[in-house]
Amino acid sequence: MNVEELSGLPPGALEHFRNEGIEALYPPQAEAVESGILEGESLVAAVPTASGKTMIAALSMLSAVQRGGKALYIVPLRALASEKKAEFDAYEEFGVTTGVTTGNYESTDEWLATKDLIVATSEKVDSLVRNGADWLSDLTCVVSDEVHLIDDRNRGPTLEVTLAKLRELNPGLQTVALSATVGNADEIADWLEADLVDTDWRPIDLQMGVHYGNALEFHDGSTREVPVEARRSKKPRSSETSCRREAPRSCSSARAGTPKPPRGDSRRSRVANSPTRNDRNCRNSPTTSGT
Repeated sequence: MNVEELSGLPPGALEHFRNEGIEALYPPQAEAVESGILEGESLVAAVPTASGKTMIAALSMLSAVQRGGKALYIVPLRALASEKKAEFDAYEEFGVTTGVTTGNYESTDEWLATKDLIVATSEKVDSLVRNGADWLSDLTCVVSDEVHLIDDRNRGPTLEVTLAKLRELNPGLQTVALSATVGNADEIADWLEADLVDTDWRPIDLQMGVHYGNALEFHDGSTREVPVEARRSKKPRSSETSCRREAPRSCSSARAGTPKPPRGDSRRSRVANSPTRNDRNCRNSPTTSGT
């Protein structure tokens, strides 16, 4: 499906996508459009990473804004919220305003009432619901990214309750849930009363195999040759051996090796400091032997 076939988007949206190099939709995106996301239908998209989930969210939210509504994009992390906000800021070139809220949980952030598209963490949205933010009743589309986190023992209940409260607050709310790893997409689709797009399609096919020697052996039995350059072996450096002749121990070095006695024992100190018989012989011996 070409982007030129899309309808129900704000003026300038199609030109923006073309400028981004998007001329045709991926199969999961086309299936989502056929499911009715441009008309406000809810959807669960279980699609692999880098297969177009963000585009599905963008089409859903922009069409909601074009119908006069407001869209909310829920993410699990503050860093992801900032990333998505920066990405959606490009929509302002054709008149779609954006905002982000992640902190100050006791605030209702009424300034967001003037924004068309809002990015927030699930904990922040839960706080907005509990504090009664008036602008939440204006929402017509909610996108939940990484919806598989509903199964998380710590953060899952917050996300689940938040989605349930938003749907209760807005009975006609369009809910779009995205995940690349959800294992029970059909159950979530039943809970959200949404259509399901569940596919393993990827823009680049992934295969699993083992690299051994100069070949890749894939799990389906196919083999691909992979040239491997032989590493040049470095010649070991020639080691020079040197023999050191051990010098004879001098009388002073022999005395230096004598351990010092502990302090406080004067008798032992006098004995240790007195010249030994060997020392006297060393001092009295001539430097050259004579007859």
